[in-house]
Amino acid sequence: MRRSDGLKAYVNELEKVVENFSTDKVYTFCIWGVSQFLDCIRWEARGIIPGMTFGFSRFGLKAPLTIAIYEMPGEHPDPRHLRSRKRYYLNVAMWSALHPPEGDRLKELIGLPESQVEETESKQSNALAMWNLSCCYGGRFL
Repeated sequence: MRRSDGLKAYVNELEKVVENFSTDKVYTFCIWGVSQFLDCIRWEARGIIPGMTFGFSRFGLKAPLTIAIYEMPGEHPDPRHLRSRKRYYLNVAMWSALHPPEGDRLKELIGLPESQVEETESKQSNALAMWNLSCCYGGRFL
């Protein structure tokens, strides 16, 4: 299937895939629309307005960012997406080493004692400092 085959051909092909969905096959899903504007390493949006960047925090987004794929099984009179009714296929928390979650939130996410959270943050900071030096060195420290 090629993009040049047209939207109708794409929709027909996608409907066939959905009808024959199988746990014996591996599926790859790509989200291209918005991803070109998100720099998750630097925790910013770029390219929306040429030459300008906007930190995610400017939009109220604090680490971590949660990415989830779920379904709402069955018919239900209440249309709300309540956690108790969701069937998750993917539920991931992600963040950048440059902008990690605050200590308490990081502890909650990964279940580490506070001392290990501080140690982890220190290692991230040291690794980042070495990565920044790699531009001058020409090699990679990580």
